[in-house]
Amino acid sequence: MKYSNEHLALARALLQLSGKTSREVAAECDVTYTNFSSALRGVRSFPETKWPLLMLILGIDRNELEATKVHFWQVGADIEPLQVAIGLLFPNGAQIEGVRRSGGGVWDMRRVMDDVLFALTDGIHRVLIKRTGVGFMLRLNPLPISPETIPQLQLRMGKATQDTMLNIPVTDYGHWDQGNISIEAFDTIWNDSASVATVTWNEVMVYAQRQQITPDQVLDILKSARG
Repeated sequence: MKYSNEHLALARALLQLSGKTSREVAAECDVTYTNFSSALRGVRSFPETKWPLLMLILGIDRNELEATKVHFWQVGADIEPLQVAIGLLFPNGAQIEGVRRSGGGVWDMRRVMDDVLFALTDGIHRVLIKRTGVGFMLRLNPLPISPETIPQLQLRMGKATQDTMLNIPVTDYGHWDQGNISIEAFDTIWNDSASVATVTWNEVMVYAQRQQITPDQVLDILKSARG
């Protein structure tokens, strides 16, 4: 296939997000590291016969993210690779939500030391994004991963709070933190968490009318449900 500068920018971004080194990917493509490095910099052409293999290694099949797996991207203080990848792969937007470890007790210090983890989906493709603490916590005012810095993103619940985050059991969090989860595991957590807060106020009022209860009674129900 013919690849453009846009394809090349995407390949560079995905390589940075993959956690793999250029040498590792060059070896998987069966090209020399020198040629591979030069091609990524745009100094020389990348063999067109090797291009589909390169993109497949980086998670792309026929110009789209593979939909048969949960992708795992890693980013530090610099979110430019993430901005490029999301901008090119999710032009119609995607929802994002933070992920946190739940359970383990009040004094579970692992939750304090966790890297920042996000789940991202457009309903077809799924990505876990791990923002590592190395270089992130030490940098002054690092850009957040949010709709303000990546316009294609939409907050899953319309806002980012502790209550809207995806809660992963302490026994399963290690798998999420390493990207070792199935589509089914991703969807179960995403959908179970979403089901609590996807109702609009108009829908609540319609329900109240059908049940012949007042708005004050609805508020009392919601307060009691939240404890």
